[in-house]
Amino acid sequence: MHRLQDISEEMDSVRVQLLNPDQPYSLKRYLEDHQPRAYATLFSFGQDEYGFIEQDEDGFTEQDEDGFTEQDEDGFTTVRRKPRGGDRAVIENWIRHNDPVYPYFAKTNRPIDELLGLDIRYMSYEEKLKLRQYWLDDMITVASSELLGGVDEHMECRAHLSKQYQEKERRCLLASKVIGVTTTGFASRSELIRSLTAKVLMCEEAAEVLEAHILSALLPTLEQTILIGDHQQLRPQIANHDFSIENPRGGAKYGLDTSLFERTAEHERYGGRKFPIAELETQRRMHPSISALIRNTLYPKLQDHPDTLKNPPVPGLAKRLFWMDHRHLEAGADKMELIQTSHANDFEVDMVVGLVRHLSRQGVYKSGDIAVLTPYLRQMFNLKKKLGSVFEVVVGDKDQEQLDLEELKEDGDLEPDPPITRQREIKKGNLLNEVRVATVDNFQVSINRRFVEIL
Repeated sequence: MHRLQDISEEMDSVRVQLLNPDQPYSLKRYLEDHQPRAYATLFSFGQDEYGFIEQDEDGFTEQDEDGFTEQDEDGFTTVRRKPRGGDRAVIENWIRHNDPVYPYFAKTNRPIDELLGLDIRYMSYEEKLKLRQYWLDDMITVASSELLGGVDEHMECRAHLSKQYQEKERRCLLASKVIGVTTTGFASRSELIRSLTAKVLMCEEAAEVLEAHILSALLPTLEQTILIGDHQQLRPQIANHDFSIENPRGGAKYGLDTSLFERTAEHERYGGRKFPIAELETQRRMHPSISALIRNTLYPKLQDHPDTLKNPPVPGLAKRLFWMDHRHLEAGADKMELIQTSHANDFEVDMVVGLVRHLSRQGVYKSGDIAVLTPYLRQMFNLKKKLGSVFEVVVGDKDQEQLDLEELKEDGDLEPDPPITRQREIKKGNLLNEVRVATVDNFQVSINRRFVEIL
């Protein structure tokens, strides 16, 4: 972990050199690391009370943490104060001979290979320009190499650290009897999960899982696979409709949205027979008038539990179930809309908002008792937006009677009665706070709760 932080700091410095190669501080750092003699000549500043600094046994004198200065023949080095303008002025003064330390005014123009071994104080203007350009080019080359090396080392350290974390997780999972994971989570952590010795795989909503995802989850150690779902409802989602079994233009030969669950239950034959499946035959949620819809179409063996007959009527509605037919077309997708692949109908949105407003005024529904379901994501987005913008005041029937009575008294139509003690419950807010809005796929509800579902 500490090494990763060190690499990150080192890469920040290298990144500055690559992004700002013309900045003086970038060149200064390069000279400090790769051209120490030139760095000492250019950036050694400060002096003692006599103006001299004595050298050490190596021929250089350490001024501070930035570098060294070379001594003269008497064993001392005259050092100068840092000029105004900072590091940029130091380099410019060296190139233009504006510093007394650089009194050389030759007109030579020697090749760069020869200049690399010379004292930078004894070069012409053209040679100094040539040497600075060499420094800049070499700095970019060196920084690029350091960056690539740092990336490789960073990846190695990350991989090593990930293995340590993975080993910790593996030990934790080995002590667990049940491991829950999504298909996406399994794909991202397949190496970890494959290191376990799982014997049983249980997949919920298997009819909505791609066959490839199921096959990739079949670990070598498995002894049993349990698939739970309903092959007569939703299929897996694929991005390209051309490969869907529902595409009449050759999609059946691909059938990528046919799950292993559906293929096993419907299409495969074993000795001329279908694979045996266990099917739910008694439902305990829907009133028989509603369950008749699926019993007469998909589930002919479906039975209604006697308790479903005890479900009370829906306050505010004459029928539990009704169909509405209209001729209003779907809304066109806005080019700026994020959800382009789904459907929406503005007329239906307004109709649902009106129905929810009607139900909320019955005075019997609590917050969360009304749910609006839609099969389309874009329609859900529009419903939430419209419900959230409608300000609603909900007054109970008894309270409304009291209010009507008070108005009659104020108009003088009735004789004043003794003061009436009443409790008024007035709810203010947008309808979205009172209603649950969801797509059919993502809606979960306890069978013990009373719900009005609007589809």
